Amino acid sequence: MGLELPAELTEPLSWIGLEWPQADEELLFAAGQHWLSFGMTLQAAAERANGAAEAVGRYNTGDTVDAFEAWWRRDDGPQLRLLEDAIAAQLIGAVLMVFAAMTLAMKIAFIVQLIILLVQVTMAIAAAVATFGASTATVPGFIAVTRMACQRLIKMIVQQVRTVLKHILEQAKRLLKLARKVGAKRAARKVERQIAHDLKRVNPKFNPPHPDYSANCTHCVQTYELRRRGIDVEATALPKQFHNWGGRSIGDIENTWGRRFTGGGQGDIEQAFQNFGPGSRGVVAIRWNNGGGHVFNVENVGGKVRFIDGQNAGRDVADYFAKGHSTSFVRLDDIPMPGGLTEFVRPPG
Repeated sequence: MGLELPAELTEPLSWIGLEWPQADEELLFAAGQHWLSFGMTLQAAAERANGAAEAVGRYNTGDTVDAFEAWWRRDDGPQLRLLEDAIAAQLIGAVLMVFAAMTLAMKIAFIVQLIILLVQVTMAIAAAVATFGASTATVPGFIAVTRMACQRLIKMIVQQVRTVLKHILEQAKRLLKLARKVGAKRAARKVERQIAHDLKRVNPKFNPPHPDYSANCTHCVQTYELRRRGIDVEATALPKQFHNWGGRSIGDIENTWGRRFTGGGQGDIEQAFQNFGPGSRGVVAIRWNNGGGHVFNVENVGGKVRFIDGQNAGRDVADYFAKGHSTSFVRLDDIPMPGGLTEFVRPPG
């Protein structure tokens, strides 16, 4: 049970026309402790669940695993929901404990004001005989001053509650934003590790003097796409009939996947894949300024668009756009795996 008004002060409270606060600070404090404990328990459970979910992707590959990871990490998925709920529970606990302290402070302040009023009234009545009742004329003034003081206390507490709630809400927004940012960074780091792993296996027979595996970029971009889908393959050699041409036409990619390339510069491509969202992948085609052309991959990794060349084990592509022109792109990740890929990819070995 919270702090109760002493019986001696019941009458002075009635003089000022106010009611004793009904809130129970002990119950508020206990509830706050329970919410904090629940929040900490939920946070620990969320961390264990996230570790188990990460293990699924660490030790397994395939479309089903990719779908599970996408579901786990999406905005309304379990990863963020558990973390957000844990933060919310801890914030609720903190608010309840603050309210408990405010309630106790207000009750104590009320008691102090009522004691002062009781003493003033008692002294005025005691002096009534000596002053022929003149001292009792001060009683209404004492009551009015006490009433105003208690009303100010109530207003002050209400304002403090508003301030605390505003601060807590701001903290909640900051923490939830941080939680999402941390979750996104973790997911992006995992994707980066997987990309690095795949790039080493896209075109392991790369050999610049021979066009078999140095002019097979149309094979490599499709190999990269399949590897990102969890299919363990590597690029095949460029067929002999294409050696004199220095490679195959992007029309072979269009015909295989059933989608045409769209013209656009680097900024257009980056904007397009930003709009497609994290996890979107595709192919970029470019014509070199000194003749010939090339294709390489593009992927949105955690909201950042990356350009990737799997033909040469992940060669830096930072200068590609400056060295070429007439760029175009096509998105592949949202297309079901087509047939006819065996001329471009094969099992490792």
